[in-house]
Amino acid sequence: MRERVTDGNARVPDELREYHAWLDGVEPAWTVLEPARWEALMREPSAENGALRLAADLTEEELDRSAMVRNAVALLRAAARGAGLELTARGHLTRANVAALREAMDWPGCAFEERRRAGKRLSEVHVGELRLVRALLEEAGCVESARGGRLRASRRGHTLLAGAKGALQAELFRLAFWRLSLNLFGKAECGSWPQQQVGMALWALSTTGDRFQGTRALMALSVLPDGCVSGSPAWVATTLFAWRVLRPLWWFGLVECRERGEDLDDASWRKGALFDRFLHFGTDLVRTVGPVH
Repeated sequence: MRERVTDGNARVPDELREYHAWLDGVEPAWTVLEPARWEALMREPSAENGALRLAADLTEEELDRSAMVRNAVALLRAAARGAGLELTARGHLTRANVAALREAMDWPGCAFEERRRAGKRLSEVHVGELRLVRALLEEAGCVESARGGRLRASRRGHTLLAGAKGALQAELFRLAFWRLSLNLFGKAECGSWPQQQVGMALWALSTTGDRFQGTRALMALSVLPDGCVSGSPAWVATTLFAWRVLRPLWWFGLVECRERGEDLDDASWRKGALFDRFLHFGTDLVRTVGPVH
C-alpha cells in the first residue's frame, strides 16, 4: 500500500486518502452490516440466501409500475405475432423493427437519448435499453431465434402472455443484475462496476431512501470504488452508478427520480412505492453489538 508523509510526520496511506475523497463526508450505510451478511448481499438472491428476497406475486397493477416489465411484454407480443420479428444476417433486429419497438416502448430517463436519436433509423446495437430487454427475455427462455432469421416467442413466452405475470419482475430483475452484464451502459473499459455491489446499494436505499438524495451521495452510501474508477475522473463513477444501478432501478419501478437536466449524475432519487413491496431483506443483517451509525 502506498504511503505519503504528512506535515506532522504521520504516514497516511494514499488509498485511504483517495477513499476519504470518494466518500466526500458521507458515512457508508454498509458499516453497520455483519461481515457475513455483507457478503451474502453480494450474492444472487435465492431460496438459500435469505439476505435479499424478491417478491414473485406482484399484481397486474403493481407490474404496470415497471417499465421493464411493460416493455418486455411489448417485445414479447411483437415476437408472438405471425412469423415473429425479422432479424439481420448478424442476428440483430432490423432497423424497421427497432423503430417500431422504440415507438411502442417507454423508457424513463432516456429522453436525452431519444432526442439525439430523433429521425434516425438506428440498428439494435445503438439502442442499449432494447438490447437489454431482448437479452433478458432470451435468458428467461421467452424468445428465441428461429430458422429463417426470425425472433419468435417461445412456448414459455406464449404461456406467459396468456397467463399470470406476477413473477416476471423478479425473474427479469435477478437476470439483469446478477446474470447479465450492464456494461453496455457507460465505459465498457470499467467492466460492469458497480453492478457486483447492487445488493449493498439496494440495502442502503432500503434504509436511507425515504428522502430524495443526489446520485453521488447515494453512490458513496452504498458501494465501494475499484481501481478502474478510482483512476478515472470523478464524473466516471457517478455516471456509471446512475446508468448501471439507479436508472435500471427506475426502469423496474423501484425508485423515483427528479431530473435536473440531461445528466442523471445531477438527479435526485428516492424509493418508490414498489420498492419495499418487491424487496425483502433479512432481519439479521445489522450488527447486534457495536455502534450503529
